[in-house]
Amino acid sequence: MIGIGINTGTSADAIDLALVEIGGPREGSAPIRLLWSGSSPYPRAVKQLFLDLVDRAHTLSPPAWFDRAGAFDAQLGAAYAGAVLKALRASGIKKSSIAFIGSHGQTVWHAPQRSGNFGSPRFGTGSTIQLGSPSVLAVRTGIPVVAGFRNKDVALGGQGAPLAPVLHFELFRTYAPAVVLNIGGIANMTVLPSHSDFSRVYGFDTGPGNRLIDIAVESYTRGRQGFDRHGMLAGRGTTDTALLEKLMHDRFVMRRPPKSTGREYYNKAYLTAYGVPLNDIDTIATLTAFTAHAVAANVRRYVKSRIRRLIVCGGGVRNRTLLGHLSGLMEEVDVIPVEQLGYPASAIEPMLFAYLGYLGFNRLPVHLRNITGSSRSFVPGGIYFP
Repeated sequence: MIGIGINTGTSADAIDLALVEIGGPREGSAPIRLLWSGSSPYPRAVKQLFLDLVDRAHTLSPPAWFDRAGAFDAQLGAAYAGAVLKALRASGIKKSSIAFIGSHGQTVWHAPQRSGNFGSPRFGTGSTIQLGSPSVLAVRTGIPVVAGFRNKDVALGGQGAPLAPVLHFELFRTYAPAVVLNIGGIANMTVLPSHSDFSRVYGFDTGPGNRLIDIAVESYTRGRQGFDRHGMLAGRGTTDTALLEKLMHDRFVMRRPPKSTGREYYNKAYLTAYGVPLNDIDTIATLTAFTAHAVAANVRRYVKSRIRRLIVCGGGVRNRTLLGHLSGLMEEVDVIPVEQLGYPASAIEPMLFAYLGYLGFNRLPVHLRNITGSSRSFVPGGIYFP
């Protein structure tokens, strides 16, 4: 069975896609083969709507926010559809061969703990909102769409994230004992103590990934750059050790798992609260070090078994300065960029949503208690037919 996975991460810098062939269950697992991967540009006007929703929400009236949310939902769904059709042309795979699309959508709000400020406490669940209309995507491509992967986990008392351990176990179990580290806008890890027992796998968000670095780079370059290519700016700066120590007292970094976070926490207001100067190259160096130190601190505190390898994927794998920090902080393990294992850095997350789409499409349950804290197994996502 062939499916397409779509991911747009916290940074909203591209639409990443993967075409994946997934075999039938074999001894409780599904062999996964990457057929094609690539990226499409995130349309500028659509990204501006996203930034209005999540970074400038306080300046909008409620009607204006909802108006933008509706427009963003439909327009991102249409952008996904265009990216899928483009990917099919580039890959040479016929649309009739595709069984489903797995789409995570764009997270605009993630609060898995129930707020005590609104509604009745008897409902007792948090919330998570992903936009990027699966209905528009299904109608425009003519392919069934599986979406809404976080929602059911949150409904069952879980964090709704990270979901990546489900795929990481399938792809990287032979490298156990290992940690798989995904550095997107937020960094998350999967701990693989064993190559054969998924019930021992656990994972959680560690803190910021590229998100805070990107904010500092955009400010320092006055908008000319949106990210630190290869970590060159961080490499030219000097880490402010006093500021780094202050950041390392961050309550999320210190929190015990299960835990997840997002753009609603790590943002410009967060940097302002810590008194971080944004127009300074040393800030870029310090925030790069912060991402690495947060990862290392979480490994020391919350990884219960000895590991031999740290497999790094996501956009942060291209940041050489960040990888250098990780190698220096974790000298006892081999730090391995995922490309060395045969996968493009940006392919793993869309592969995840192709795999979750496969599970949902075939009504195969997952159990994430050790990862997200959800109370029981569930079939991920819901299906939207054209």
